[in-house]
Amino acid sequence: METNTQKICPICGRVYNTREFRTYNQTKYVYFVHKFRTPDGKRHIHKCYGGAVNQYTYVQKFHNNSQLNLIGYPSNEQKTTKYLTYLEQILETFQDYQEFQQFSIQVRRILWKYDKRFQKQNNNNITQ
Repeated sequence: METNTQKICPICGRVYNTREFRTYNQTKYVYFVHKFRTPDGKRHIHKCYGGAVNQYTYVQKFHNNSQLNLIGYPSNEQKTTKYLTYLEQILETFQDYQEFQQFSIQVRRILWKYDKRFQKQNNNNITQ
């Protein structure tokens, strides 16, 4: 269950109203539904395709040689676990220490960049 009052679409970045789930060939897919009015007042619905809810079987077949197990759209409760699992699966692929070190440095730079961004956002939220 999503608790945010404004739910942000992970595909387009706009606020969405609800999620829609469809099942095709025993695979469940999620769509993010945007409801809005056009400037002339007409109601409009736009849906962003979010992908498979569980495992991407079609995409996965192209990654058979890798140890990365791609899964679909996670719930808020599953998001952290999903991303940490991806990271661990990626780290398992390194066999050369120098290559791992280079990757590690790049990941730290990315984490530092986002840490600063979130600190700034947090400070702005506190002052408002």
